[in-house]
Amino acid sequence: MALDKKLITQVIGFCNRDLVPDEQFKSGATPYPINWFTDYFSFLENPKLQKYLGEAYYQARFLYKLMNGLRLPIAKHRAIVRFQIIQYASICEAILQAAIETFYKSEFEEKYAVIQMIKCQNALSTSTKITFENKNVYLCKEKKIKADIKRERIDHKTEFAVDHNIISSATKISFDSLYDSRNNIHILKAAQNNYAPTLIEAKNAFALMRTFVSEVKTFYSSKNNN
Repeated sequence: MALDKKLITQVIGFCNRDLVPDEQFKSGATPYPINWFTDYFSFLENPKLQKYLGEAYYQARFLYKLMNGLRLPIAKHRAIVRFQIIQYASICEAILQAAIETFYKSEFEEKYAVIQMIKCQNALSTSTKITFENKNVYLCKEKKIKADIKRERIDHKTEFAVDHNIISSATKISFDSLYDSRNNIHILKAAQNNYAPTLIEAKNAFALMRTFVSEVKTFYSSKNNN
């Protein structure tokens, strides 16, 4: 059975108050300030991505406010802390990937391309066998495979971003660490590494995301002004 409507209204009202982390924003101006969160990513000039990033940011903030409002103890706020870490790491990764794809897609694909050895079909007759140390040897040719930005290692993405002044070295170090925490949240890995996310990690993730956005936004501005 749901809580009393008056209580529900009070809880939601508390969560909405100061939900937007901007002193210039008038608290209570709208019951669902999603536009502020969406506009926060307007520098990307990608409406669809803006929408998803804005909602992700909004949800992270709302749950954090709910946790504070209910004064949830550690045993009851771990899921929210995990969500915060995953959400802010994902926001940063999406912004980083968007920047690379927008300005340096071809360069990135070439830089982290790999060479695969492909077996040459019909290079020899079927009756011809080549062996070395009693093992079959096959003729192969090289094939260059362009890097897939979505699947490339995160440290390669941040390394590339620093080299192109998208983010600072300090932000790279912090984000690489945050991403490690994000990966450790998976149950099997958390159990293996005896990892439990902490509230301070969630707070640091929030602060890092804002720094990350600020730096990438400055980068976009510099590119657009050239």
